[in-house]
Amino acid sequence: NSIVIGVLGDLINNYIHEELQQTNAMTPLDAISDMKTILLSGLKYVHDNANVDKITVVWVCGNHGRSSHKSQFSNFTQMSHEYYLGVDIKTMCEVLGLKKFEFVIPRSEMAILEMFGKRYLFTHGTRIKGGGGVGGIAVPISRYFNRIARALDIVYMFIGHFHQSVKNKQFLVNGSVVGYSPYAMGNGCDYEPPQQSMLILDSKRGITAYNEVYLD
Repeated sequence: NSIVIGVLGDLINNYIHEELQQTNAMTPLDAISDMKTILLSGLKYVHDNANVDKITVVWVCGNHGRSSHKSQFSNFTQMSHEYYLGVDIKTMCEVLGLKKFEFVIPRSEMAILEMFGKRYLFTHGTRIKGGGGVGGIAVPISRYFNRIARALDIVYMFIGHFHQSVKNKQFLVNGSVVGYSPYAMGNGCDYEPPQQSMLILDSKRGITAYNEVYLD
């Protein structure tokens, strides 16, 4: 009777690299304005059409929405356009009377949500480094998960950041709306169409279904 929507960051491209200052289709603030319209209309559609009692939106920030040159630790969300976009959308949902929504917008790079008595981690994945070897991104993510699982008592992790879809028994890497880009081609990444991940979590058996929602 409930839906969880993980908003995992990198909703916009800020001017964090010289190349992006030259190639971005719009300014960061214009992009934030467009994202507000897109996300709010989509969330309202889910609210009005999904036959559920509760919709939890877990909102964590990515590294591309930052307003600082480098990603910072102690004031990560304070320097993120995406954090304040999340707060703005939460307020708009309240003003519009969309009462099914519950927003989780942490002042940190990660959020923990308890579902069916177990703890699940949502994070963008900025701090996970590596992935250029034979094992690809799975090996460094598994190392990160094993460390963080012990510290935070989590059973599964949802991340974005890597622009490719990966799922195993420890974590789910969400696909990318951007799809195959010059960056992906330049780094020799496997081709993937624009996509997002969807799964069903059962109270007894955990994850019982997994699908990619293709956007091309």
